[in-house]
Amino acid sequence: MKSEIKFNINFKTIVSSLLVCSALIIGIVCLYFGIKDTYKLNNITKEYSTTNGYFKDYDIYSKSKDGITYKLIYTYEVDGKEYTVATDYGIRIYTRKEQQ
Repeated sequence: MKSEIKFNINFKTIVSSLLVCSALIIGIVCLYFGIKDTYKLNNITKEYSTTNGYFKDYDIYSKSKDGITYKLIYTYEVDGKEYTVATDYGIRIYTRKEQQ
């Protein structure tokens, strides 16, 4: 006598479960690395002293038909010495017409 064992497995359920588990694992890994870098930066900078900085000027970062992106320039003073720092990313300024 030959006996057969039949499994009632739905292929769609297995694939869906694997996709959900994969997305969950990838999300947890991305969250871990994002929090890890923030935690390290916080530990490095928590003993830093604070100072006031002031907006000084701007430069055009890029121009296109969509608008202009600006690089902002700030100054601050530490121990009587003035420092200047500029953003390393562009800031887009929207006009009232572009926002609508």
